[in-house]
Amino acid sequence: MLVNLALLWVANNLLDWDFLPWLTDEFNDALPAINVSLWIAVIVNLLRMAYSPAWFVVVTEIVSLAFSLRATVVLLRVFPLDFNDYWSGWELFARGLLIFAVIGTILAIIAQVVKLLRTAGT
Repeated sequence: MLVNLALLWVANNLLDWDFLPWLTDEFNDALPAINVSLWIAVIVNLLRMAYSPAWFVVVTEIVSLAFSLRATVVLLRVFPLDFNDYWSGWELFARGLLIFAVIGTILAIIAQVVKLLRTAGT
């Protein structure tokens, strides 16, 4: 939970810090989806601290993963990275990582749905 709060702070200040020269202003277009995903993770963790039966943990994990997937797809669509001043392979590498993250998140959602169905069957 604290890590997600720290990531919220970092994400919302990255452009102001001018720390990553290849991060473009289009990052602001992806920031709302990133913020929602991180806030969902914070809320999910707070809820799990108060209530944590197995089915609830799985459902909240699916919700968290869904918002994470949305943020990753938005990042892929907006692609706020400009590597023109660097090695030309960085763009392909970064897009590949985002695609890998999308696929991994989809697989994690499927795994959690299967887990939920198994939990419901017991």
